[in-house]
Amino acid sequence: MNREPVLVPVQQLETHCARCVQPFRMDGRLHLAVAQFARDIEGEMPSMHAGDSGIPTALYRWEGNGFAPTGELPSQGGEDAEYFEIGGRQFLAVANIRSGAGPYEYDVESVIYERHEWRWLEFQAVPSFGAKQWRHFVIEGQHFLALAQGILVPGLETRHPATSRIYRWNGQGFEEFQVLEGRWGYNWTHVEYMGRHFLAYADHLLRSPVLEWREGRFQPWLEMDEEGGRAFAFFQEEGELLGVFASISGRTLLGRFSDQGFNALQDLGGPGGRELALLEHQGQRYLARVSFITGGREAPQTVQESELFQWRSGRFHKVAGFTTHGGTSAAWFLVDGQPHLAVANSLSPEVRFRNHSQVYRLNT
Repeated sequence: MNREPVLVPVQQLETHCARCVQPFRMDGRLHLAVAQFARDIEGEMPSMHAGDSGIPTALYRWEGNGFAPTGELPSQGGEDAEYFEIGGRQFLAVANIRSGAGPYEYDVESVIYERHEWRWLEFQAVPSFGAKQWRHFVIEGQHFLALAQGILVPGLETRHPATSRIYRWNGQGFEEFQVLEGRWGYNWTHVEYMGRHFLAYADHLLRSPVLEWREGRFQPWLEMDEEGGRAFAFFQEEGELLGVFASISGRTLLGRFSDQGFNALQDLGGPGGRELALLEHQGQRYLARVSFITGGREAPQTVQESELFQWRSGRFHKVAGFTTHGGTSAAWFLVDGQPHLAVANSLSPEVRFRNHSQVYRLNT
């Protein structure tokens, strides 16, 4: 009798409001970067917008049976870490959303670090405002680094660029290439399909667009109907481009993407969806959907059941659930050919920042 896949906990990482887990391979070794938003301030009332932003991005390396700490990178309200290489050079970009311990400053710099021997050194600092994600991708030999950023709060003004934007490598550094309208950006996903390049951008306020690379620019292709955009994930099935779109305030939907628009095929869950992690492994396809909170920002319900789906007969079937506490990020990686899933937890049941992030092994 076939048994359902199951996620087996293998390690807890002591983190403080983890916002991103980024596994990457560097010099033949498996590493993990965990961006952290804030640490608790003694005596301060619980609030998901409180805390001390001056907490570093934690760095780990896989040592036999789990991740061991190897160092940290300076960050302020860390939301994301993105590893990439250009011509053998190794980079790690950190997106910073804010600084301070109250009042807070959202005009900060998001920093790109470069590896020199055994150290990470600042390579380029980019003025940002409420930054939430860096995403690196390559099109026609050109290296791009997209920054999702922005936040709209009454009375909050900005000196730095406030809309999401795309930077391009010029051989010496990253220069601004294209500016988007998005004022509350969260996530980028690049996909190549039938020789065409698409860049999906999830925005909280906009109808999240999918852009197409045409004539040397990213141009509109289609928009999602749901607001509250958080994440996309794409794959190909029988020659068609399929994808999943997660909205924190609406539905998580599987559908077909084409020149005619988005055709929804399956509902994968209601409000709270924050992140998607897709795995293609040994002919099987899995999707982890991570839930953040429900109940609103003032009274957040942080304990959620996130889901693991498996692709069968043209649909995703739920095969496992796993508890998250303000889940914000998930990423797959392989150890000796065995799939593992890292999950970032940001808020305890008491809405405190000190919390464990989790590493699972996928048993099939």
